Amino acid sequence: MTRTHLLLVRHLSHERNKLSMDSLRLGFSIGKNLRKLLEELGIPLPSFAQTSPQPRAVETLLIILHGMDNMIPIFSDVGLGDLLLGEYPFSQEDLTELTERVAANNSTPEEVLLSDPFFKEVLNLRGLEGAHAILNTIRRHPGETILQCSHGGSRIEATLAKLQGYPDVQETKLRFKTGDIALLTFEDCVLVTTEYPIL
Repeated sequence: MTRTHLLLVRHLSHERNKLSMDSLRLGFSIGKNLRKLLEELGIPLPSFAQTSPQPRAVETLLIILHGMDNMIPIFSDVGLGDLLLGEYPFSQEDLTELTERVAANNSTPEEVLLSDPFFKEVLNLRGLEGAHAILNTIRRHPGETILQCSHGGSRIEATLAKLQGYPDVQETKLRFKTGDIALLTFEDCVLVTTEYPIL
């Protein structure tokens, strides 16, 4: 059996799609701690890095790799993108509805997306798209350690729910905070374990 490890990161806090100096310092520290953890677990450092094309995700991946002292090429995939990217981007109507429902419920966008039935269909489609993107990467890089960066709410939780076999992504109770990392282990392209958060 071929074992492949995937480290899935939610991008760090940002202001207008750019990381602050505090976020950059945090990302560097996360990278140092992640390297140490991987060494303790006997998992090789990432040999492939992939991210959403959004600048906040690209910057997060770069600073974590820098902190790991493991600068490797980075590739992007819209299947890891935020709610504006991918095969099932949110329409202007969806975005307006999300803004209104967040205000009406005094909640966060992530919590509304993951609990409000209005968003159920599009989240299930986005979860399938994200799972497909991850599985394609696993198939192309068997036996490697992969580092990916994506977005909370409309992508990471939905994708993990689909990888874990949930028919409805809103059934999952998993919630990613900025900078959180999950370790997913695949054997022959089948998800066998999910550890979250690992730091």
